[in-house]
Amino acid sequence: MPLGASTRQINVYGRRHKRVVSRSTPIENHVESDEKNITQEKDTGGGAGGRFGALGGLTGLGSLSNLFAGLSLSSHKQPQDLLTRDTQQINETHESSEATEPSAIDAILDTTGQEKPHDFAELTTTLCAGRVLSKLGEASYSEVFLLDGSIRTVVKVIPLYKDVPIPAQSAITDVQREMAIMRTLSKMEGFVKLQGIYVVQGKYPATLLEAWDAFREAYPKRCENNRPDFSDDQLYALLLMDDGGKDLEGISLSWTEAAGVFWQVALALAAAEELGFEHRDLHMGNILVQGVPADNAQEEAPLTHRYGTCAGVRATVIDYSLSRLTADPPLAYLFDDESLFEGKGDPQYDVYRTTKMLVADDWSGSYPITNVLWLQFILQQLLAGDEPTNSAEHRAFESLLVAEQLIDESIDAHKYTAPKRRVSTRSKRRSTQRSPDMWRTAPTLAPVRSVTELVQRVNL
Repeated sequence: MPLGASTRQINVYGRRHKRVVSRSTPIENHVESDEKNITQEKDTGGGAGGRFGALGGLTGLGSLSNLFAGLSLSSHKQPQDLLTRDTQQINETHESSEATEPSAIDAILDTTGQEKPHDFAELTTTLCAGRVLSKLGEASYSEVFLLDGSIRTVVKVIPLYKDVPIPAQSAITDVQREMAIMRTLSKMEGFVKLQGIYVVQGKYPATLLEAWDAFREAYPKRCENNRPDFSDDQLYALLLMDDGGKDLEGISLSWTEAAGVFWQVALALAAAEELGFEHRDLHMGNILVQGVPADNAQEEAPLTHRYGTCAGVRATVIDYSLSRLTADPPLAYLFDDESLFEGKGDPQYDVYRTTKMLVADDWSGSYPITNVLWLQFILQQLLAGDEPTNSAEHRAFESLLVAEQLIDESIDAHKYTAPKRRVSTRSKRRSTQRSPDMWRTAPTLAPVRSVTELVQRVNL
């Protein structure tokens, strides 16, 4: 059974790319041809993979300066300031049980700083000026395009439905939530940088459809979305982001690079946990990697920072459509798509089921152990290669083994003591109840409850 579309990224689910950790093959620099940037297919059966890219900023594009005024991130605002404002807007949309069509549209327009939607064709013409357009892949109910020139920009186009759910379109409030989380994390190291957000209206521009058709002809197995030929009054959200490189799903890494990617992601999650952030969908396709100059001066730093700075790679976390962030009330996807928990044939499906058990269906609650669970999944993929032979690579390999042991025992302990869902016979209201004998499993190492604790433990 295919995975729900809410988690489908550029390399759409339904097949699985072979992941290889090599001893000597470094990651290529991400600045190369579009054809090379799209991971070549390796059909091995089973099921998962992909990414949506992130995109180059528009700094320096004089012709767009007025268009971007007030729409991109304000440099003086702190992440929590942006979160508070965006959360208020989302709450206002949710508070009305009979939300009318204009109220939802007005709320997302306010998020982008617009009085009315831009014309889709006109904005596309402006963005494409002087740059080569191509389709990069497919995301959740949406398309991802690359604008390549002196600045590389990835544009995610999300069709929106106004009030009644429509297949292959996203709810305005869901996209607002993703925007709010993205704006908050954009200021933090290790997360994709958001350059602009827009609401547009109109028929899909011919230039984008031509790029879509070319992608389908070149990569038919990677094209699962229907051709986006919507009506003349269709609404869309456009997310413009920095280019984060290639997705982790299909690239080869040395052990030093693999350790660098892992510990950079761990450090990013640890910092974001201070805001109550849980990704809840951190598969290999939602981690982008690009080559950067190594910093050998950091080789004597604490383990996590050593591989986070001198490994010659930069990792970027993307896609917060299923994520959770502390706010009032919390911003959280409620996982009402049961197909996420019914998939077979790939360990990623097991992660969704384990997550559901760990949070006992309390999706709005804070359970940072879910971040640890996804790090366990990433480690299982990274550690699939042969053991290294040289000392430098072996040190990196051992850093991953240390994390694997601590994470595995922590997840086992949490499975044993996870909240149990029950239904009161009187009120029929759900509540949670923890086991009275916490940690009775007595693991070899004291369990960690968050990525923050994991990073602190290995740095001792």
